[in-house]
Amino acid sequence: MKTSRIFTITLLGVFLCLSVCHIQAFGDSREERPIHLSIFVTAYEQAIYLSPATFGYNINKNFFVGFISDFWYPSSDNMNESTHDCTTSGSGTSEYFGQRGKCKNLSKTSYKNAIELRVYPWELGFYAGVGILNSGQTGEKYIFDTRQRTIGKNVYNSNLIVEFQEPSWSGLAYSFGFSHVFSFGLSLGIGMLFGVNPEKSEVEIYSTNGDTVAASDLEMVKNNAKNSQIAKYRNERNIVCSGIGFNF
Repeated sequence: MKTSRIFTITLLGVFLCLSVCHIQAFGDSREERPIHLSIFVTAYEQAIYLSPATFGYNINKNFFVGFISDFWYPSSDNMNESTHDCTTSGSGTSEYFGQRGKCKNLSKTSYKNAIELRVYPWELGFYAGVGILNSGQTGEKYIFDTRQRTIGKNVYNSNLIVEFQEPSWSGLAYSFGFSHVFSFGLSLGIGMLFGVNPEKSEVEIYSTNGDTVAASDLEMVKNNAKNSQIAKYRNERNIVCSGIGFNF
């Protein structure tokens, strides 16, 4: 949800800036320079990546077909690790799925590729589109330390592991955004491609150390995890297809 709000605000900002500049003949440069290549600079895990990338062709000023790829994502079984202190944070308590304590977070990312057809109904560079989106298998694991904790309706001295797994998925997608090509070839764009009804995350809850936790209590935590904001975010399949490029 937060990503969508940022995207919408940015899109409106681009429109207002271009309107103030009184840019004319929006569609002409798309037709005169039909081959499009753009890339987006992404910061992740204290490193800089050039992704996603878009390569496509403007059939005319109203239609564009292209390929989009988040090619930099690792598609291996290796997981990035970080640790959070969920006991206390400032003046309040920070909790994940109703749990507290030291929480080790392991996450696995993967590629996303898409083929997209965009339609520009007006001279102005707003577009809507449809396509096919393919995403690789991803996952995330939360490992809570061994301590006295409430799990479901009972208190245990144990650890707890919450694991999300998203299977690889291919399906229909829709998109909208804004793209402008200047007469000298430079292009600016911001857009997003959304997967339609992707497969939902598989959630597993279990304990490996300490007291034996009743299955009914684990099931309550599982339902909590399935309804969490983390699960809602992980169930999304989309690509932010924005960047700076050049048309030839």
